[in-house]
Amino acid sequence: MKHLIQFSIRRKLFNKIMIMMMSVVFFVIGGLFFMDVLVKSLFSKLLQPINIHMPIVMEAYFDTEQENFKLTSADVANIIITENKGSYVVEVDERVNDQHVVQLQAWIMQFHRIHEAEIISREIMNIVDYLTAPSIEIVHLQTPASDQGFILITTIYFFMLGFSSTVANEVVSEKTSNMLEMMLTSISHKEHYASKLLIGWIGVLVQACVWLSIVIFWFLVRSVVDQGAGLFQFLYRFNLMTKLHVTFFDFFIAFNITNKQVLLISLSIIFLILGILLVQLILLLVSIKI
Repeated sequence: MKHLIQFSIRRKLFNKIMIMMMSVVFFVIGGLFFMDVLVKSLFSKLLQPINIHMPIVMEAYFDTEQENFKLTSADVANIIITENKGSYVVEVDERVNDQHVVQLQAWIMQFHRIHEAEIISREIMNIVDYLTAPSIEIVHLQTPASDQGFILITTIYFFMLGFSSTVANEVVSEKTSNMLEMMLTSISHKEHYASKLLIGWIGVLVQACVWLSIVIFWFLVRSVVDQGAGLFQFLYRFNLMTKLHVTFFDFFIAFNITNKQVLLISLSIIFLILGILLVQLILLLVSIKI
């Protein structure tokens, strides 16, 4: 039985197709962790700051440290702001998206209020602020931990079910090609049945360990580079994240998973594995009866 398991594992996991697939997965996961670097290298213009031109009086209130905008002359500007007695005209080209427009509108409103405050008395401004101040609440929507656990469990379920089907198909293939009769001359029915179960589970564990090792490898590499700061800035800039995280640690803290939720997810995975084992046993029994 030992030799049968070793032979099947080598045939399943150490063939050219599997090695090629793992190589592709390795580079794809690496590309995901360094997507900001790849995009910057391949599409440098996409990440270039937006050139903006405005009156000198407005430049003093503008945050020049913003990565999205850069103060330039009107000749090369993507955004040109002109002001005339409290009225503002903003000219934009095709590089400016809706997010940039919203940022500019908010900044111009803030500038106008501050600039006008130098003219209007502080008492009047306090009254105006009190009467016109809106109530603003920022709510960052997060995927509930239960949903995250459900996604994980569903992934494991289909992953294991696929392997169970593969094992069953192998048994059918062996019987139809008379390979089973040849193997049974060296091992018993029970050993063959047990080996098929072990092969499926060993294959799952090996692949899971390989995938996890690849993710951990690229995670450590990115952590050494900048703790994921560049990646999070890239995702936030293109609205792929609702909240800007500074490091991987901040990102994991944002999940806010309690000990009770961890326990529930762990118990769910245990029951799921037991259920999948039962499914695998049934599939093998049905296949052997064919």
